[in-house]
Amino acid sequence: MEQAVTIGLDLAKHVFQAHGADVAGHVLFRRRLTRARLLGFLAAQAPCVVAMEACAGSHYWGREVGKLGHVRGHLSEYGYVFRQSITHAAILIAHVDDRNSSLPESARVVLRRLIDTFTALEAQMKELDGEINRRSRADPVARRLMTILGVGPITATAITALVPAAGSFRTGRDSRNRRAESRSSGPFRNAESGPSAAC
Repeated sequence: MEQAVTIGLDLAKHVFQAHGADVAGHVLFRRRLTRARLLGFLAAQAPCVVAMEACAGSHYWGREVGKLGHVRGHLSEYGYVFRQSITHAAILIAHVDDRNSSLPESARVVLRRLIDTFTALEAQMKELDGEINRRSRADPVARRLMTILGVGPITATAITALVPAAGSFRTGRDSRNRRAESRSSGPFRNAESGPSAAC
């Protein structure tokens, strides 16, 4: 049997309808599937575009279908399919910025806002990464922690900020009790057990 390039899903609570089509749009199958059998059926299909209506359940099903390797992404409703992953964002951005693309102006305006938000978040993350790196280099405890294989600036600064100095405990039991207290009081501890106690 020929492989479907598109599968349309009619979502429901218990029984789903799956409609498979080839490149030319010819029907390859129409299947009635229970909720328990849907993912097994889709897992047996070659990776393809899986289309479904927008509803509360589509977010869940979209994530599950994506885990199976089926295509999803922005601009597919306009006939453009881009590979999933942050590494392919530049291709999508270039397409939105290309005035010769057939993308409608109304979609371009909205996507431009998403791109601007994405770009601003990237800049903020880069700035925060720089601050974490600066702090980890300035703190002797963090520098020592980073000599441990697998411990980088984020882990080292988190440990130095949140874990009290070992010398503040009389026994190992005191450490366990302090951890239990901090869990029950949440992430914001009092001055006695806060980051200043670790320094």
